[in-house]
Amino acid sequence: MNKSIAVITSWLLHPLLMPTYLFILLQVFVPGALTPMDRSISYYLLLLIFITTCIIPVLSLLGLRGAASISNLRLEKRKERLLPFIFITVFYMVTAYMFNLRLNLNPILQAIFLSISLVVLILTLLTIFWKISIHSAGVGGATAAFLALSFFFPEDGLYRPVCLMVLISGITLTSRLKLNAHTPMEIYAGFCTGFIIVFSMLMLRS
Repeated sequence: MNKSIAVITSWLLHPLLMPTYLFILLQVFVPGALTPMDRSISYYLLLLIFITTCIIPVLSLLGLRGAASISNLRLEKRKERLLPFIFITVFYMVTAYMFNLRLNLNPILQAIFLSISLVVLILTLLTIFWKISIHSAGVGGATAAFLALSFFFPEDGLYRPVCLMVLISGITLTSRLKLNAHTPMEIYAGFCTGFIIVFSMLMLRS
């Protein structure tokens, strides 16, 4: 993998896009996880997820960049990560609250949103003293979600999305290593953090 491909991969598989990608894959591969939600309503929920977990956080990053609180949107310096991560944590917690208490979601979908928010919170706390990989945590959590769902929906043949997420995880981790964005330990720790939290919460809540 050359550096240009690694850069493109890092942006396309940005952690802020993971909740949106995850929900799209749920619609395609695990429609049972969305019940009793009507199919048409799920598209509005997808738009809401994209706005609250990607667009609004990106706008906050742009605002911090304009105020010179961060030097760039890549957040390469650990000390510059804390404030943006706090903002993003708040957005994700509000989203989880709104989805779990205001919308008629089944326990599996509730557990997914709660686990994503918990991952973001823990990563924010770890960022105080360590530059853990957020990209790795994102793909780790998505991989864990489909692995856990394969136990609840064996009839859906979820080996395909599980294999897809394993492939995407490998590409993401390789790209971060290629760009020297993190040490191997930061990348593996990020993946394990996202994977363990999401998998555990889904198995406990569902």
